[in-house]
Amino acid sequence: DKVVNADPLQDQLQQYNQSIGEDTSKLSTYEVQADELRLAIQELDSKIESALYKQNALEDEINSINNKINESNLKIEQYNKDIEDKEAKKNFFIRNMYKFGELSYVDVIFKSDNVFDATYNLYSYSALVNASKKNIEELDKLKKDLISEEETLETNKTELEKDKTDVKAIVDELTLMKNDQQNKLNELNAVQANLIYKMENEKAATEKINTMLQEQKLQAEAQRQKQEESSIQEETSQNQQSDPNKDNYEEETTNYPISNDYTAEEVVAYASQFQGVPYVWGGTTPRGFDCSGLVQYCYAQFGYYLPRVSQ
Repeated sequence: DKVVNADPLQDQLQQYNQSIGEDTSKLSTYEVQADELRLAIQELDSKIESALYKQNALEDEINSINNKINESNLKIEQYNKDIEDKEAKKNFFIRNMYKFGELSYVDVIFKSDNVFDATYNLYSYSALVNASKKNIEELDKLKKDLISEEETLETNKTELEKDKTDVKAIVDELTLMKNDQQNKLNELNAVQANLIYKMENEKAATEKINTMLQEQKLQAEAQRQKQEESSIQEETSQNQQSDPNKDNYEEETTNYPISNDYTAEEVVAYASQFQGVPYVWGGTTPRGFDCSGLVQYCYAQFGYYLPRVSQ
């Protein structure tokens, strides 16, 4: 049995084509995965943007409450100052009225021009004291109301700060998830880039192999034609040696004397009789012609000796 050795170039070409097919399938899968990662990142970006918007809104509310608390503190501070002033005036009147006990009332009476003046002076002192007390009570009530309002604001602020902390935790978690997805996408992009580079090299290699195989094919065809021509020439030579008159078809059919007066029509008419003669690569006799062999043979019958090839 004849053993046929496989062509190494064909084996390499088959391996490269198989690898390109597998890599193309992988690349398609990677592209689907990359699209899924991009979509996931877009969704996370949207959630992060929404959470940041809420976080900023909470921050604005907290700042607004802080401003209200500061305003309340300023008002409370002013109320405390006003209360101190009112207390000082009230105490001044009381001290003046009770400095010497009951004598102060006696002083008021005896220092008055009449009973009506004394009554009026006593009433005035009492009214001033009562008015101071009333102002102090009103200021104290306003102060307590502000303190209560401030406590409510502080409670709301505490709740908002808790909400803000919770939202920040969500933002941080979403950001970590996004970064993880982005890292995966970057790694996948790197794998795709390496795979594309590998496929480009494989395709370049297949083109080179195809070129080499085509050159081999052309060389083999040229060698085959050369061998066929050599075989025909050898067979013709052997036939002529065994029967010199066998292939002298031209001697039996040619009755034209050597002359340069023949026309092209006469040469063509002579060549027409060989219609049906088989084509043979390198053939130069009526047993078989190729194109240049026929031209050379026919013109030789009219005295024109042409080379069969251009070299």
